[in-house]
Amino acid sequence: MNSLTRLLLYMKNLYITYKKINILNIKKYWCMHRMKQFTQLKEAILDRIGIGQPGLMSPAAYDIAWLARVPGENDFTIPAYPEALTWLRDNQHPDGSWGSDIEYVHDRIISTLAAIIALAQWDDINNDKLYKTQSKRIIEHGLEYIRNNAGRLEFELPTGGFELILPALLQDAEKIGINVHCQTFLPYYRMREEKLAKIPSHLLYSRKLSITHSLEFMGDSLDLERAEIFQDSNGGVGFSPSSTAYLLTKLPRNNAARSYIASLVAAYGNKVPEVFPFDTFELSWSLWNLFLAGADSSDPKIEHHIRDLKSVWDKGEGVGSTTVSSVVESDTSSMVFSVLKMAGADPDPIPLRQFEKEDYFICYHYERDPCTSANVHVLEALKGVDEKATEKVRRWLYKSQVDCSYWTDKWHASPYYPTAHAVIALIGVDHDLARSASQWIINTQRIDGGWGYYNRSTAEETAYCLQALTIYSREVMPIDRNILERGRRCLLAFDNKRPDLWIARSLYTPITVVESAIYSALIMTTDYLYPAFGR
Repeated sequence: MNSLTRLLLYMKNLYITYKKINILNIKKYWCMHRMKQFTQLKEAILDRIGIGQPGLMSPAAYDIAWLARVPGENDFTIPAYPEALTWLRDNQHPDGSWGSDIEYVHDRIISTLAAIIALAQWDDINNDKLYKTQSKRIIEHGLEYIRNNAGRLEFELPTGGFELILPALLQDAEKIGINVHCQTFLPYYRMREEKLAKIPSHLLYSRKLSITHSLEFMGDSLDLERAEIFQDSNGGVGFSPSSTAYLLTKLPRNNAARSYIASLVAAYGNKVPEVFPFDTFELSWSLWNLFLAGADSSDPKIEHHIRDLKSVWDKGEGVGSTTVSSVVESDTSSMVFSVLKMAGADPDPIPLRQFEKEDYFICYHYERDPCTSANVHVLEALKGVDEKATEKVRRWLYKSQVDCSYWTDKWHASPYYPTAHAVIALIGVDHDLARSASQWIINTQRIDGGWGYYNRSTAEETAYCLQALTIYSREVMPIDRNILERGRRCLLAFDNKRPDLWIARSLYTPITVVESAIYSALIMTTDYLYPAFGR
């Protein structure tokens, strides 16, 4: 090799090296810039959450419809919140329904029926002929959706309290001259009776049962002399805007309920959410996501939140979605326990025992069917703490897995949520079960790199999958890094639109919880894929 050839080769290698260093610096700068943005997002989340906070949630058409039915404070013949009626008129979907952008038929039917009743209830107060013609057209379009889609209900898991609420709404509709005429709904009357038969009669009027969250199911059978027993300290019923609005349609002079609704409208305007407040739920889920991403429990803001959660937990009763409500459940209780355990607070597991049954853990007392995500979160909470309970839930998850691949859930419309959380909970418990679920997630990655169950990728579902795959790859078996990188790039490209995927009586989005999951997934994948850049 002559001198010129050696020189050219040297210069070529030097250029390649320079190019690599330059690319590395660009990547490092980009990652540092992104990390700064991520840190700002984390700080915003920590400032927003907390015991006593109202929570941040998407509006729910179902609850807005009930708000629209509240009579005026001084004149019961007019609506107290006519703006809610305007919102309903302006937000009917092209197919005639109301509800989430993602078509979940239970959500659409219950929301549509509630909206139709609200609009028809106040039709007579407006003498404008054009208004009445438009209103009639809107209502007929909604009824058409219900009749055309009722047969699809059997292919979905029901929304919360659907079998209780639907018969009551049908009766309300009939009273104001709206006849749905749908044979598909007849079995729900029987299901309603089966549900109520599970509840001892002396507990029917109790704030401690989850049915208070759907009190409107009582329709005209509500005992008005005993109704106030359902109200919590803030005047609300079951931390539910719709249940409290229902109470006001029966007891319009109930000042405590009006005060609750007024505080709700002040916080959210007339676009009210599914629940209010939901401080424990929002705080525990958000902190769990932050801890997965390596958040430091000695951070003063996090320390403050942990002290508050420990104080709530140490009452020994279990917890529910909010500190205001008397209703406790295993899902939020498990998440609070896990967060306290992750923070080294050594929580007592005894409050979780009340939810244990022979083969699984219930979510609410007297519920009809077990809940996947609640059992997954119990597993996450009790692994390393209670071997017997851990094995019980593991066996139940093994039996309930769909096609040896994934799980569905009654609190979330997407199987990616329970499946991703199950993968995380199964680490250190059953790696074979975690492997089959991880493989299903990998196999269903979309061409854009994201994940989504309803014909498109969403930031929320993509975040859950990235959390699970990153932990699985780190703790069990490395997966193709391109899978994580493609998912990460897709997640970074999403805008701020968040389709409602969480299930209560209708679909909703706990906005801060979802943001914390997205933050968590971005931090986890960045740390795993680019450890040299650090934070």
